Amino acid sequence: MYLYPMLPIDLRTTCSSCGTYIRFQTTKSSKEELREEFQEVELDCQNCRKVNTYPIEDLRATSNKAVSVALVILMLAGPALALFAFYGLFDIFNQSTFRFTKLMAIIIFPATIALSVQKRLNSKVREFNGRKYQRRRR
Repeated sequence: MYLYPMLPIDLRTTCSSCGTYIRFQTTKSSKEELREEFQEVELDCQNCRKVNTYPIEDLRATSNKAVSVALVILMLAGPALALFAFYGLFDIFNQSTFRFTKLMAIIIFPATIALSVQKRLNSKVREFNGRKYQRRRR
């Protein structure tokens, strides 16, 4: 469970000048945690090269694509690598029930880890987007 606070999420907002999306990453779980660091975020647009400040309330969270791709690779390559690494254990025990149980454990373990991390990442995104704050009037 120590990995969960370190999971990055992508935050995005639209540029006030040209309207394109501006993205950046954070490991914060809520707007309150992000607000502890700063009230407004200063971001530069890659399209129009302008630097503008944006209030925390305008930020929307999305799941990090790199983490999602890494989890899919873990789900697909994890069992294959585990079978390759533990192939010698299958030759030692020739009982078919033991072999089937071991095979299922090798397939289920990486998938369980990947699905658990993906679920936590999605809940982190929902938690960040779920809380609404009223904007301060200037």
